[in-house]
Amino acid sequence: EKRDLWVMIISDQPLIHEPGEPEVKYIGNMHGDESVGRECLILFIEYLCINYEKHDYITQLVNNIRIHIMPTMNPDGFEYEYKQTVHALGNGRLNANQIDLNRNFPKLEFERLNNKNNDHNIVIPKQNFDNTNNYLDELTNIKEKLEPEVRAVMHWSLIYPFVLSANLHGGALVANYPFDSNIQDSTSKESKSPDDQTFKMLAKAYSYAHPKMYQGNACVRFNDGITNGAAWYIIDGGMQDWSYAYTSDMEITIELGCNKYPDETDLKSYWDDNKGALLAYITQVVHGIRGFVFDSKTKIPLSGVMIHVNGIEHNVSSYRDGDFFRLLTPGIYDITAERVGYVN
Repeated sequence: EKRDLWVMIISDQPLIHEPGEPEVKYIGNMHGDESVGRECLILFIEYLCINYEKHDYITQLVNNIRIHIMPTMNPDGFEYEYKQTVHALGNGRLNANQIDLNRNFPKLEFERLNNKNNDHNIVIPKQNFDNTNNYLDELTNIKEKLEPEVRAVMHWSLIYPFVLSANLHGGALVANYPFDSNIQDSTSKESKSPDDQTFKMLAKAYSYAHPKMYQGNACVRFNDGITNGAAWYIIDGGMQDWSYAYTSDMEITIELGCNKYPDETDLKSYWDDNKGALLAYITQVVHGIRGFVFDSKTKIPLSGVMIHVNGIEHNVSSYRDGDFFRLLTPGIYDITAERVGYVN
C-alpha cells in the first residue's frame, strides 16, 4: 500500500559512519499484529533523545554507537490490525500482499560442519557464498519473489556495516538465535551456527536484563529464556538466518510477551520490562575484537578484508574505512586477515 518504512538514527554524528564506531539496529512490528515491539521502540527513541547529555550512560552509548531503529517493518499489516475490534485472529500479521515477511527472505540450504569438537548439530549454508562479498548487484537480480519490505530491509542491511541487530516480535517471552532453518530431514533438534556460543551470550544478555524472560516460565517454557530457533520451530526464509549468512551482522529475534496485541493500558508495563534489556543488548558490541586494516606500504584503509577466526567457519569483513568488528565470547583466538593481492 506504499507506506514508507521509517528509520531513526541516533548518534552524535547520525549522518555519517564514524571509523571505529559500531553500528546496531532494532526492527519492530515485522508481523503487523505484534504491536509491542513497535511501541517499545518508539519509546526507546524518545528515551535516548531525552536523556542524551543528561544521563552519562546514555550519552556515552549514543556517542560511541550508531543506533538505527525501525519501529515498524510492516506498516500495512499494523494499520489493518489497528482497525480491527478483535485482535485474537491476528489477521494483520501479513503484509498487504498477504505474505509473511519472516518467511520471504532468500531461503538457505544447510550442510553439517565437520569440526574438531564433533558437535554434529553445527551447520553451515550449503550454497557457495561468501558473506564478505557485496550482494547489492545480486539483490537487484534475485530470482525469488521478494516483498518490497523485505527487499528494502535487505538493501539497508547491505549498505550499512551493522555489527549487532535484534528483531522484535510477540507471542512468547524468549530470545531466539540462529539458525531457524535446518538440514532437510535432520533428526537433530537444534540447528547451531558456527557462532552458537556467541549467540547464546547475546540472547542471555537480553534475557537476564529483563525482569521475567530469564525465568523461562511464561506461556512457552525455555531454559534461561533463550532458545535456538529450529529447536523451537523451524522457519525457512527468516530474517535472522539471512542476516547472519549474508552480512557481518549478528541478529537475534526477541519475543516480547505472550499477548501479541495487548491493551493500550498495558503498554507501559511492557516498556518498563524491556527498557533496560534494550540498553543491555546494545552494549554487547563491546565483546570480541575490533580494529582497522591498512595497506602496510601506502597506509590506505582496506575494505573487504576477510577477518577469519580459526575454528569458527564464519567471517566478517572490513568496511570502507578499514574498520572491522567481530563479536566473540571471552577467550583466546587465532585471527587471520585475508584479501586478494595481499599476504595473509
